[in-house]
Amino acid sequence: MPSEFQLIGYIRLLAEQGVEYVIVGGVGGRIQGAATTTQDIDIMPDPAPANLERLAQALSHLATEKKEPHSTTYEPHDEVDSLEFRTADICSYRTIHGVIDVLMDLPGVGTFDVVRTNARRYAWEDLELLVANIDDIITSKETADRAKDWRAMDALYEARARLREQADRYELTEEELDVETRSGGDDE
Repeated sequence: MPSEFQLIGYIRLLAEQGVEYVIVGGVGGRIQGAATTTQDIDIMPDPAPANLERLAQALSHLATEKKEPHSTTYEPHDEVDSLEFRTADICSYRTIHGVIDVLMDLPGVGTFDVVRTNARRYAWEDLELLVANIDDIITSKETADRAKDWRAMDALYEARARLREQADRYELTEEELDVETRSGGDDE
């Protein structure tokens, strides 16, 4: 299984399965102009049972691994059950596209419905990507109060200031979604 993170691979996989979600965390900040790097994608799925089942199906693969809460290692987990998403604050998986974290609640912000209401809509190819508002991403990182989040805060604050000063294009290029083309800050 490749260890490199493939954001575009995840975006395509989730679209193919019809999963409804909001991108949060470092990728969400990066899409909105934060000069940070990340090695995973954090998403909040719509909690509707059918949607969670589609997400579980998308992540189920012979090469899928899961990291249990409070563990530092990933273990083989080829069959993802949609109930897993409801039983932990964060479910962390490693697939052929790298690491994906599934959150049902964004710290300091709330549930999917709250995050979706504030989300920004971006176009990439023929897809619409919902991305948590930069203010919600900042609030979640301040609330989490982790060292790695604080290392990214200056870049997030700068991105927020730029968004307030100038209009966002809301259209993304493949280069903007390529992890290797954006740098600065610390890993997510």
